[in-house]
Amino acid sequence: MKLKTKEGFQAVYNWQYIHSLDFWSLVLSLACEKNSNGSRSEPSALQPLIYPLVQITIGVIKLIPTSQYYPLRFHCIRLLLRLIQQTGTFIPLTPFLLDMIDSPLFKRQPTSTSLKALDWGYLLRCPKSHENSRVYADGVAEETSYLLLEDHACMSKSIGFPELVLPALTSLKKFSKQFNKHQKLVGHIKTLVEKLEANKNFVEDKRAHLGFGPKDRARSLAFLADLPPEKTPIGAHLRLQSKIRDQKRAALDRSAHKNIQVDDD
Repeated sequence: MKLKTKEGFQAVYNWQYIHSLDFWSLVLSLACEKNSNGSRSEPSALQPLIYPLVQITIGVIKLIPTSQYYPLRFHCIRLLLRLIQQTGTFIPLTPFLLDMIDSPLFKRQPTSTSLKALDWGYLLRCPKSHENSRVYADGVAEETSYLLLEDHACMSKSIGFPELVLPALTSLKKFSKQFNKHQKLVGHIKTLVEKLEANKNFVEDKRAHLGFGPKDRARSLAFLADLPPEKTPIGAHLRLQSKIRDQKRAALDRSAHKNIQVDDD
C-alpha cells in the first residue's frame, strides 16, 4: 500500500480482508497440493497465484508492525503456513516471528493483572485492557514459539535443515539471555532451541552416510521422503504440542458454552 492513511489502514486491517486472504490460501492449498512424497503430478493452473498472495500477505504483516497488531500477524502467518504445508512452497516466515520476540513488548516490565487469556482466533488487535499486561506478553510468547516450531517442522526432513535453522538458532540463543523479565518466554525459547538442535543433529547424522553431493538434485529432494514427519525430533514435539493445544481449545470452548448458557438463563 503506497498511501499510508488511516482510511488505507482500515481498508486492510479488518476481518473481511483477512478472511479473503485466508480463503485464497485455502483455495490455492487445495488446488496446488503436493503428493505425499513432496512432488506434484501436474502443475495447477492456479499455481502462479501463490506468489502474489504471499506478497500481499507479507505486505499486510509489515503494514503496522507494532505489538498491538500481533493477533492479526498470527492470522497472516497461519494462512502462509497452510500454503507451505500443502504446496511445498518455500516462504521465509522466521524473520517475522523472530521480530515479534525482539520487540518492545518483551523489553519492558509487564503489568501483573488477573485478566483472562486471549483467544487469538477472534482477535485482530490486542484489547486495550490487555496492552502491556503479562497475560498478553505470555500469550504472544506461547503462540510465537508454537508458530516457529510449526514453521521449522515444514522443513524438518530437508537435507539442508542444518543450514536453514542456523539464523533462528543464533537469534533464539541471544534472546534467551536478554529477556529475564519474561520467564515464560525464556522457557519457550530454551525448549525450542533444544528441539531445533536435536533435529539439526538428526539430519546431519542421516546425511553423513550418503553417497551423493548437493549437485544431485533429484536424490537430495528424495532425502527422508518416506519418513513420517512425526519421526523427526521437531515433528514428534509438534505432535505433542498440538495435542496440548487441542485440549486447551476444548476447555476454552466448554467455558464459552457455559457462559452462553448462564447468559441465556
